[in-house]
Amino acid sequence: MRMWMVDPKILCQKHLFGEHVECHMFLSHLNKGNKIDGYIKNNLLEMKSLWQRHLDLSKEMTSRGYTHKSPIEVESCDYLDNYPKEQQDYKVDVESSLDDLTSRCDDCSSNYKILESESYETVTLELNVKPDTATTNGRIYPNGLLKRAITKFLDENKRIFIFDSAEYPPSLKNLVGQTHSFEKDEDNNITFDCKLFRRTLMEVKDQLELTPFGFARIEDSVIQDDYKINHLVLLPKEDEI
Repeated sequence: MRMWMVDPKILCQKHLFGEHVECHMFLSHLNKGNKIDGYIKNNLLEMKSLWQRHLDLSKEMTSRGYTHKSPIEVESCDYLDNYPKEQQDYKVDVESSLDDLTSRCDDCSSNYKILESESYETVTLELNVKPDTATTNGRIYPNGLLKRAITKFLDENKRIFIFDSAEYPPSLKNLVGQTHSFEKDEDNNITFDCKLFRRTLMEVKDQLELTPFGFARIEDSVIQDDYKINHLVLLPKEDEI
């Protein structure tokens, strides 16, 4: 059992549901007066926050569209007198808990990157593919094809993720950013407004560009109309995949 005590928005579905269930398990454990020395020693329990933590988790579940039907009444949390004051007052080291969580779970790690990046400045990055112009590997994207594919993807998914590796399927360990919008100018240059998850990348943004990763039929080196973009890859300028 464990109370992670990190922002509930960071938790993937598995860890969100898991901590919620374990709040109920802790409640039963504490009301029976069972020993908690190991939970305190290992940074797993903050008993004074149990009721509020359960409430915060249930609100997050509801915000994600799940139904919550197991409230905890304040009156049921009458367990503090079972334990010494130093255990009553113990607070989970949230920074240590977050490090542990994000090192274990790629989904929670990506959620944390996204949440943290909201405070970062937006950077503009250019797509290194020009319509009707052969790329270094000879592929040609007809004019308008990329704009349609990107628009369709954003309409359906609200954002496009950015990875720093061309491997497929992409690993969340390589997730470095996201974008919600793009522009195409009169010269057919496409740029994206991006949130990068690493400040070190933001410091060298002028040396970076994006390339699309998607799927389509190819005839005579020309990408066909069934092209579907999957994500974007962040590369040093002049590199392509």
